[in-house]
Amino acid sequence: MIDLPWYATIGFAFGTVMFLTFAGLPVFVCFLLINVVGILAILGTSAFGMFSNSLVATLTSEPFIAVPLFLLMGEMLSRSRAIDELYKALDFILGRTRIRLYAMCTMLATMLGTMSGSAMADAAMLGRSVYPGMIERGYDPRVSTGLILAGATIAPIIPPSVLVVILATLANESIAEMLIAGLLPGLLLAALFLGYTYLLVLFKPSMAPPLDETASRTLAERLKGFARILPFGVVVFMVIGLIMLGVASPTEAAAAGVFATFLVAAYLRTLTLRMLWESLFNAAKITGTILVIIMSANLFGQLLAFTGAPEDMVRIVEGLNAAPWMIFLLLMGISLVACMFLGQTEYMLISVPIFTPIIHATGFDPVWFWMLYLINITAGGMTPPFGMTMFVFKAAVPGTSIIDIYKSTWPFVAVILFGISLMAAFPQIVLVLPQMMR
Repeated sequence: MIDLPWYATIGFAFGTVMFLTFAGLPVFVCFLLINVVGILAILGTSAFGMFSNSLVATLTSEPFIAVPLFLLMGEMLSRSRAIDELYKALDFILGRTRIRLYAMCTMLATMLGTMSGSAMADAAMLGRSVYPGMIERGYDPRVSTGLILAGATIAPIIPPSVLVVILATLANESIAEMLIAGLLPGLLLAALFLGYTYLLVLFKPSMAPPLDETASRTLAERLKGFARILPFGVVVFMVIGLIMLGVASPTEAAAAGVFATFLVAAYLRTLTLRMLWESLFNAAKITGTILVIIMSANLFGQLLAFTGAPEDMVRIVEGLNAAPWMIFLLLMGISLVACMFLGQTEYMLISVPIFTPIIHATGFDPVWFWMLYLINITAGGMTPPFGMTMFVFKAAVPGTSIIDIYKSTWPFVAVILFGISLMAAFPQIVLVLPQMMR
């Protein structure tokens, strides 16, 4: 056994994750290796029973059941004609406006976010289905790219979100409150993206094509568009509405959402045995990976506790005598920069056990802090040089230049940071719905 100081343990874990990630190893393998080495170095071979304890704790955690159900919802919807149906519905609803496709892209990204919960999945779907039409109709390529990537970041924020379930589990917070806390921030970000594109086109008309006179819609056509959205509204209500009303727990709401998704797929005539099998198989595969990740995160938290890291970090924070807002800016700055190089999940597994005692010592509302933290690290996923969402978009849209993608993201990252500033200044944007639930 080696008596390592806590900062050496954290530095080793962070450095190893970066090295193994860039070497191409999956996230769950990276953290399994870190935990094996950490247990051997700090506690010795007799402590390997912690593996079984952590696995049992993860498997017997009732809230974890929501993860495979949310994943199954996303898998089934991605294999149905959901995105085509939503696109046609929005086409009927929206009238004449210079930012017509920008608005459609933002609204579509928000609606997909309420059903998929994955930024990378949304970026790929929007890149394949919406981006070509935007370029063909004369919309600016960089603004279109940035808007798709920014719109995709809404998915992990707005419920249902697998990342929120993982984050709430790691931070030992209420999953229901964390899920609902993301609703207004997600809608606020969507409104800010729309406002930014509107002002951009207002001052730089070349960023969008001339007004399309054929885009006018009658009242009957708009009502038809709303009718086409109703089936998806049922899915959203089954997940978000039931949790907000206190009728169902997140797990029960996720099960109701899967049932509603099943009905929507049948309504769209895409429900086949092959589609069900592929959806179940992929959901099970990703669930297995997430299970190992959460188990490894629990182990890592226990290892940190053995090193005395939580107590030492609290003493350091108290000794700084810094204003809470300075600590908030420091933690957010570290997180944004770190997620320019690491994936959100990897960073969460390292940082949440470290940040938890600090935010409790500082007196931040945990639901408020963790929601802003999630938005921040999600923004890091679309930030150069190694934001994962950017590379998913590039793979989905062959021929796009990575340099152009880099340049397209910064204005929207600034918009997201402005949104975080608003939510920091007015915490009720995040907290009002969880407080109503209580």
